Amino acid sequence: MGDNATPTDRLQPAQLGVFFVDAAMDEATPVPAGVKATVSVRALETPPDQPIPGLAGMVDESGGPVPATLDTSVTVPVFDGTVPVIGPPLRGDGWAAMEGCCADNTHPRRGVWSVDGRLLKFERYAIDFLGVDREGFAYRGDNTKEKDVGYRADVIAMADAEVVSVLDGQEENVIGEPQPERNLIEATGNHIVLDLGNGVYAFYGHLVPGSISVKEGDHVEKGAVVGRLGNNGQSTALHLHFHLMDNTNPALAESVPFEFDAFDLAGHATLEDVTYPPTPEPRTDEMPLSQTVVHFAGE
Repeated sequence: MGDNATPTDRLQPAQLGVFFVDAAMDEATPVPAGVKATVSVRALETPPDQPIPGLAGMVDESGGPVPATLDTSVTVPVFDGTVPVIGPPLRGDGWAAMEGCCADNTHPRRGVWSVDGRLLKFERYAIDFLGVDREGFAYRGDNTKEKDVGYRADVIAMADAEVVSVLDGQEENVIGEPQPERNLIEATGNHIVLDLGNGVYAFYGHLVPGSISVKEGDHVEKGAVVGRLGNNGQSTALHLHFHLMDNTNPALAESVPFEFDAFDLAGHATLEDVTYPPTPEPRTDEMPLSQTVVHFAGE
């Protein structure tokens, strides 16, 4: 609550603070069972050895007055389960993986939703796939969806799955024009949710209206075309929003990490340029990092 436009270490009354830590380890380092964090909070304008004036009469765990400085430690367990390994949601070359891991301040990674008293991060491991050509352009000429590199590209099932949810009928956005207010479900655009089993669901967002070729209850095989890539919902540029989650409803879900079974690491993208090494690097059982360009098998 309150102004969160600028990162800060000072919280105002009734303001909530969230901090994110990325821990990078080399392959030779054993993954710990947990990560311990100690947070120190100090009431401003109160001497460290004095009680907080606004909390007069209250006591801490020891029965004494609440001090101006509080130290709290918590050990966060490290996930040790099985990460789903899936096929690609798209085919062919030139897909820039934007706003994924481990970009810093992006809405998928740091977006926190407050739903029914719970703080949820349903996009934490999401990737926005943006089509780019060999020269690094996402479109040529004027920026209209028909000239976007990835417009109407096949969107495919990344595993054998059951279709549990479909939303269609939202018109394509006009690039550059103001967008209407939308609720959370409408913001995801025309979308599909697939049940992969074991409580894991795949989400595909921003599909061309009328292009979705499946319905609720259908069973799809890995590689089957389920729709075409568009630009609708809360979207300012044509892309496929893709992530895994632990609920059929994205508004009530936590994001689930995943790996693609195979792709070629082809380059690195920024908003200004794409850099391609001489030869793409084959990768298996990995998640593409943010601002990498990948090639998927197929045309």
